[in-house]
Amino acid sequence: RALPALLRSSVNPALGPTSGATSVTISGEGFEQNDDLVCTFGHSAPAVAATWLSSTALRCDSPPAGGAGVVDLLLSGRGVSAAAAAEFEYYAPPRIERTTPTHGPAVGGTLVLVSGTGFVVDAPAAMCRFGADAVVPAGSVPAATTVLCQAPSHKAGEVTVEVTMNNVDFTSDGVRFTYGAAVAVHAVSPYSGPVSGGTVVRVHGEHYTADAALACRFGGASVSPAVF
Repeated sequence: RALPALLRSSVNPALGPTSGATSVTISGEGFEQNDDLVCTFGHSAPAVAATWLSSTALRCDSPPAGGAGVVDLLLSGRGVSAAAAAEFEYYAPPRIERTTPTHGPAVGGTLVLVSGTGFVVDAPAAMCRFGADAVVPAGSVPAATTVLCQAPSHKAGEVTVEVTMNNVDFTSDGVRFTYGAAVAVHAVSPYSGPVSGGTVVRVHGEHYTADAALACRFGGASVSPAVF
């Protein structure tokens, strides 16, 4: 009997890196438990074994691909003729180069710009991971070189930041982000100056760090670079 074609939304995730090994779940109905079910990612790719999970779900691990692009995900096996279950998109494995800023308060909330290569623009399942298990949805993936993340709360210390485009396959580049005490401002001197600007202001407080991103903001005005 032929397996009915399934919707794209029945494959999770619907994309993965060309390096392969993405664990893909295919949801449907009427799957029979047997050892002959296989998945093929693209018409010319070698078949990989499908693991039967239930009558409504199978799991396949994507094989490596020769390049990025969309392929048909095919199912075949005893009692099932080859049928396109959905489309699966391969993308080049992303890499992280740096984060801006490189640190933030332990209470979280820092908007972190992750710079790198190979990010999938507008990937709906893009996520950011701070440390071993603090995973949060990416704010956006506006470009192939940029992911925006809002740092979650975390105990003070250094962690690695990694991203995923499909909520399964994370990068492993080990770029560091440091959590510390929240910056506090206690006083400024002088406390007034001309509307024309240009007044050099000393800001007194605690937990400042020497960083190229250090800056001051006066009300709703534009941000001015600060000197540590």
